[in-house]
Amino acid sequence: MNPDSDSAKRRARRKILVDMLPSFSFRRPLVSLGLGAILAGCAVPQASSPPAPLGAMAQVSTHLPQARSWMGPTARGRDLLYVSTANDVYVYTYPQGQLVGTLTGFFSPLGECVDSSGDVFIVTLANESGSSSIIYEYAHGGTQPIATLDDPAGAGGCAIDPRSGNLAVADWPDSSNPYGDYGAVAVYAGARGSPTMYYSSEFFAFELCGYDSKGNLYLSATNGYYGDQAQLVRLAARSSTFEQISLNAKLYTQGMSSSVQWDGEYMTVSSSLYKTPTYLYRLRISGESATVVGTVTLNSRKNTLKSGQIWIQGKRVLEADYLKGAGGINSWSYPGAEKPRAIVPNESYLAPDGLAVSPADILATGAPIRHRDRLFEGKAQRASFQASHFAIAF
Repeated sequence: MNPDSDSAKRRARRKILVDMLPSFSFRRPLVSLGLGAILAGCAVPQASSPPAPLGAMAQVSTHLPQARSWMGPTARGRDLLYVSTANDVYVYTYPQGQLVGTLTGFFSPLGECVDSSGDVFIVTLANESGSSSIIYEYAHGGTQPIATLDDPAGAGGCAIDPRSGNLAVADWPDSSNPYGDYGAVAVYAGARGSPTMYYSSEFFAFELCGYDSKGNLYLSATNGYYGDQAQLVRLAARSSTFEQISLNAKLYTQGMSSSVQWDGEYMTVSSSLYKTPTYLYRLRISGESATVVGTVTLNSRKNTLKSGQIWIQGKRVLEADYLKGAGGINSWSYPGAEKPRAIVPNESYLAPDGLAVSPADILATGAPIRHRDRLFEGKAQRASFQASHFAIAF
């Protein structure tokens, strides 16, 4: 292999990545990838968030102290909305939108996901290079992580398999990928320990992901050929092969990555162009083909930039936007969207990336709770789990 030729190919792939932007997963890491000079003339949203903790710019993977994290008493017994931005994660009551806490000490928090016990997982970059990640797990309402997981690649999003409790993390180009500069998926059995890595030989980067009810993982991905578009990819349960799912709609990624989430009946994926509504497609998937069976149109204020993850919570769907130096969170009825309702009014400290809602009462669902290696099935078992698990949260 010609080293100069290989180096040129790598530079070309990085150039393709720049041309794809902005996409929320890559918005801040661009500077980390040494592309700051290229983007010097681009208008990238910057939040006026509180200063980052000391050491946040370290070049090594560091689990930073959480000394400034706090959670107010009004968080107790409430559904909570977690919003990642800059170096912090802000916590609001849901759907009231009252700020009740801040989690600090991250280098760059991005996508989020929630397990059946209400624990929130936050995917963060580990260092300025964006070459590795740390996933933090917080109990509902907790101010200190109850677990941390290391990912050998930069990552943007995560998902929990509702059947097994496994955690999947969508990775960008991984230097350890034997196929070259392509994305990967890290899967942590029971959301703990070291991951099993699944390497792609076709897709340049994976961005956001979601499991369906059968344990199939769906991801939004880029292959470097379509600068502002994503593809829908599946890593089927008990498979190590990525499959591209053909779709009768285009997935645009101008301003944000395509969110992927199971809504209880259909897999959904989003498409976004600048200063236009976001379209959330509900998909019927058969084999390697998907058909749009419903479209939810998320209209917000004119001339807003879409920013961050979309989150479906029961009969509501949430999306972030960014306008004139301030970000906010809106919600619509789901699946029949109407005019948006502001959950978090636009604030100058917000340029949202990840969104997730952690429900307060996990007993209300009546569903079994799988946590670590144990399964809590009956009401008494679930009540015992909730009493012991949430005791550390406040």
